[in-house]
Amino acid sequence: ADLRVAPRTVRVKREPVEREGEGYGLGPLAAQKIVDEGCKVLVTVDNGVSAHEAIALATAAGIDVVVTDHHLLPESLPAPFALVTPRLAPDDGEWAPLAGVGVAFAFAMGLRRELLRRGRPRESLPNLAELLDLVAIGTVADCVPLTGVNRILVAHGLKRLAWGERAGTAALMRAAGVDPGAVDAADVAFSLAPRLNAAGRMGSAMRGLSLLLTDDRQEAASLADELEGENRARKELQERTCDEALARLDPEQVARDRIAVVGGEGWKSGIVGIVASRLVERFGVPAVVVAFDGDGPGRGSARSLPGFDIAAALAQGADLLAGHGGHAMAAGLSVERERFAPFSRRMAEVAAARLAGADLSPVIFADATVDPARFDLPLIGALARLGPFGEGNRAPRFVADGASVSRVSPVGREGRHVRLTLAGGGAEAIGFHMADRVAGPGRYDLLFEPGVNRFNGTVRPQLRLVDLRPAGG
Repeated sequence: ADLRVAPRTVRVKREPVEREGEGYGLGPLAAQKIVDEGCKVLVTVDNGVSAHEAIALATAAGIDVVVTDHHLLPESLPAPFALVTPRLAPDDGEWAPLAGVGVAFAFAMGLRRELLRRGRPRESLPNLAELLDLVAIGTVADCVPLTGVNRILVAHGLKRLAWGERAGTAALMRAAGVDPGAVDAADVAFSLAPRLNAAGRMGSAMRGLSLLLTDDRQEAASLADELEGENRARKELQERTCDEALARLDPEQVARDRIAVVGGEGWKSGIVGIVASRLVERFGVPAVVVAFDGDGPGRGSARSLPGFDIAAALAQGADLLAGHGGHAMAAGLSVERERFAPFSRRMAEVAAARLAGADLSPVIFADATVDPARFDLPLIGALARLGPFGEGNRAPRFVADGASVSRVSPVGREGRHVRLTLAGGGAEAIGFHMADRVAGPGRYDLLFEPGVNRFNGTVRPQLRLVDLRPAGG
């Protein structure tokens, strides 16, 4: 193939099909628009293995469709020009944990290698290492295990991210208050990825894409500010939707069903995955949250716990769904209004059967019981070398029994978070969504991950609370 590569030069011809209109992945509406534009080659990323109708439509129009995906394979596969997925290997192997962006990156590496084999001059091809910052962001955001190949990609990607070469990510870090020189996987997971995702969750993802593509520092700053505003709006909507979902659920019924299933009119499908995760944390059971808006089917997200394959559970209710797919721990679905009630009952039956006798009490492991005053900056820096931390490679966790808290300060809008000042060494601990669990100064058992707080040019130890309880509780 006479492939001419022009790195960093991308033409976006139109607004994409939005998540609110057709949901995730490649659907018939998007495929038809791509056909209408005269496209000749279509490459999917992080989706496509279930897009039978859309791929058939595009293929019939003469488009070569290349699917790059990492999701579990359905019973029947579509027939694209090429299917790139680690799931085709008999035992999946070391590449199975790749995120969608990782599969696309591996495909790009393979394509580059093939072009070199065919005699293409090396200098005419892009240096794919320059894209590792984006690979790192996508890998962390996809919550795949940060082990093996993923750990290598993220470790090198974080280094490139710290260099600040890309105008968009540099602007995003400034807007989010992330120190580029110390950016880590937690910053990506909790600061950068949510801001990039905010635009898509609230409507159009184009601002996030434009931010990553622009070379103009001024434009990047403006787009980053817009995303900051979108992220604030997303947080407010997310909290409101979570409160509404909790109000519709009976805790005793959830405990009996061993699953939380809830739907609401006017909810945004882009945030129901986050709400489902909150429900899992709140009730300690799998959760399914569905957003209904307009005349079409509701679109939902499901989240689970280890030992309960939520994608397999949805498959047992496939006759009641308009579509579904995903992983053991996270999945998506669409369901018509009139079938939501029987679907909810079906999920309760499946969960009750699969989790009969199972103890779903959350278990959080710690590495040692330590005096929190021991965590100075040199020790925290030494522990950080074990990173990047995330799924499959969690940060070290420690217990402080009976820690004396001298001061309690609410943090964030509406005071949902809390900052604790520990007596003695004066160390600081931060607990997100834990303000209602701290009555005031006193003694508490703390489970925490050591980290640092960078603010106004100062760097000091900060303990991120994973859990806490009154001492002796």
